[in-house]
Order: sequence, then structure tokens, then C-alpha cells
Amino acid sequence: MQKMERCLVENHNRLVLDSLEPGDLIAIKDNILYSHWAVYAGDELVIHMAGNGQEGVVSNSGYSFSIAGKSFDKCVVKIESFWKVVANGIAKKNNKKDKKNMYD
Repeated sequence: MQKMERCLVENHNRLVLDSLEPGDLIAIKDNILYSHWAVYAGDELVIHMAGNGQEGVVSNSGYSFSIAGKSFDKCVVKIESFWKVVANGIAKKNNKKDKKNMYD
């Protein structure tokens, strides 16, 4: 990623981060598809699933899953910095499935 493009992405992600409230869902786009999801916890921290073990392992057990296009046999739920999880991706607040006034 070129320096100017990286600066634009960082500025975009800063605006997204500044708009987040605890519980907001974040879609993180890396390349063409949204490749990772996280929940905003507050204080620039997010909760997300991460692969545990060797990256890119194809499971023989039939229970493998993928994160950002890499297959894993196991996962862990982590609380990490927004910036670490987003890395060079583009973050987007995505609460479109939330129901307004759910109990009304």
C-alpha cells in the first residue's frame, strides 16, 4: 500500500473508530470481501475471533473454519486493540441488522 493510500485508510479508520459505541459491529475489509468481524468494546478495544495454532492449516476433522481466507482447526476469542485487528484493512461500522425498539 502506498504512503498516500495508507494515510487515507488510517484517516478513514480513525473516523470510524471515533463514531463507535460499545456493542457496535465492525466489518473489516481486506481486499475485495469483508474478511473479518469484531465487536467494539470501548477504549479502542475490540472483541474478535482469531485462529489458534498454525496459520493456513486445513483440518482433517471436518470442523475447520476460516478467518480472512486462512483455515484453522481452533479459534480463540480475543480482546485486542482496534488498530491491531484492523491493521491495513478498512473498517466499517455495520449495525444494519440491529432492530430499532426491539421490545416496543
